[in-house]
Amino acid sequence: MMDVLADTNVVVYVEDDRDPWKQRQAMGLWRTLTARPGTFVSSQVVSESASTALRLWRDPLKVDRFIAKLENSATVVPVMPSTVRLAIDGCARFGFSFYDAQVWASAREWGASVVLSEDFPDGLVADGVRFADPFAPGFDLEALLA
Repeated sequence: MMDVLADTNVVVYVEDDRDPWKQRQAMGLWRTLTARPGTFVSSQVVSESASTALRLWRDPLKVDRFIAKLENSATVVPVMPSTVRLAIDGCARFGFSFYDAQVWASAREWGASVVLSEDFPDGLVADGVRFADPFAPGFDLEALLA
């Protein structure tokens, strides 16, 4: 079974109703992903999601419920010093920004074959980690996971 790391934008769109199409897409995706083993987020994604949600909703109680729901629906893996060092390597080798590199590094360290994110070129493969944009035309989760 293929392990999947979900990036911040995927997680936030589940609760963000500013773009109804992306929200529906993210909700369906999240239901499918969290019904199977092997879906995880990094502690960085949890932190970024909280920061984004606080900026968008300005309601700490709503944000707290959102983060609790996230924590209970996917495995959360830590960002370790080794993750940071691998991210630095990813910056140098692939030209990623540091925080994008840290998402990639978390996927590498924890064995994810796929990162779902709209922040990377769809279809990019970096050291065995494939990036897929779940909001791109023609995205097919079942085909990706097969």
